[in-house]
Amino acid sequence: NIHRMEKAIMNFSNNSNLGLVIRGKDKQNIYKRAKSFGKICKRKRMPYYVSTYPNIALSSGAVGVHYPNNIKFSKKYKNLQTSCSFHGLNEIRRVKNLAVSRVFISPIFKTRSSTEKKPLGLKLLNVYLNQLDCERAVLGGIGLKNIRCLRNRNISSIGGISLFRKIYDKKAC
Repeated sequence: NIHRMEKAIMNFSNNSNLGLVIRGKDKQNIYKRAKSFGKICKRKRMPYYVSTYPNIALSSGAVGVHYPNNIKFSKKYKNLQTSCSFHGLNEIRRVKNLAVSRVFISPIFKTRSSTEKKPLGLKLLNVYLNQLDCERAVLGGIGLKNIRCLRNRNISSIGGISLFRKIYDKKAC
């Protein structure tokens, strides 16, 4: 729910280490979200990426553009950082072609939001981390109980909707 997300972002402090990837079902939806969330993120000094469309990222003032796994090549933009999703070794060439600065590897653990995707697990995660020459972020099933397993693995950031909700619920209390 967009209104809940806007409220949640507003409740975080300006110096929190959060970032946001704005996604949507179509280009118009992503544009509306980028304009709406972009204003809040700028006020909170929170970096945000726009999914799929570099022109929307540029026009909304986003830090970068995030490429989902269906995009294999893209023009390079000097003023935008790039990130992409990563789900297996067969995507290494795509990561190199896109010349991304950050990769989101997922799902690491079992997750309720993506039940059809098989979790990678920690052993495969190590294999993937050794193959990538950029910042690495991990997603999928990360919670307060298993976050310690990710220590000392050269991971730059973590993410997860359920983790975000738990942090937000604690702040709201």
